[in-house]
Parts: sequence; structure tokens; C-alpha cells
Amino acid sequence: MPEHKSGDEIERVFKVRQLPKNLEQYPCENIVQGYLAIDVTASEVRLRKIGDRYFETYKGAGRLQRRELEIELSPDQFNTLRLGTEDRRIEKIRYQINEGEAKKSSSTYFREIWRSGACRSRVSLTGEKRRI
Repeated sequence: MPEHKSGDEIERVFKVRQLPKNLEQYPCENIVQGYLAIDVTASEVRLRKIGDRYFETYKGAGRLQRRELEIELSPDQFNTLRLGTEDRRIEKIRYQINEGEAKKSSSTYFREIWRSGACRSRVSLTGEKRRI
């Protein structure tokens, strides 16, 4: 049975000037992502492949807190829907760095328009104490 996730996500994203030292010591995952739709409120529907798992995710409008609904897809479903993401795809490596209750991750993005790569740090908070 496919996995489903829903809830509110609290996260902040920061542009990083320099990669953290000893980045290779942290667990990482390769992510292939494509956007099916993005509207003017920044709501989006995206597809994502993480390892050998596939997901379709809706993220609602918002800057700090956003509604997130996610279902797991089969490889065939992912590959069929991925045809609709042409010109709206990214590939990245996400490094997981946990600090207390904050789940911090740094992602290095690779895409033709970012030839030298770009790095963003994302901080996601869960639980009752969700302050940044």
C-alpha cells in the first residue's frame, strides 16, 4: 500500500555562500525532482524520486508554514507524470545535518542554468517547539 503524508511543514531556506566543512561525513541522498504545476500563490505540485522511492507532493501557499500532502507513486506512475515536468526539473544531493529539534539539510543543486551549482540550506522544524 502506498505511503501517504499530510500536515503542515515549517521551514526556512537560506542561500549558502560556502559548503559546510567535512560535508562528506553527513548522510546524503540524491533527489530528482520535477514540477507539474506552480501557481501565482507559490502553491505547487511536484514529483520526486529519492533513491528507489517515488512521490507526488502538493505544497500549499505560504512562506514560513505550508500545507503539504504527499503520496507514494509506483515507478510507472512517476515516469508517466514526469513527462509533464519538462523544463521544470532539478537534480540535487541533500545532506542531512541534525541539530537538536531542528532538522537542517543542505542541498547542492545541479541544473544547466546553474552551471557552477548552487547551494541552499533548509531548516525544517517538527514537534511542539517549532520556532526559528
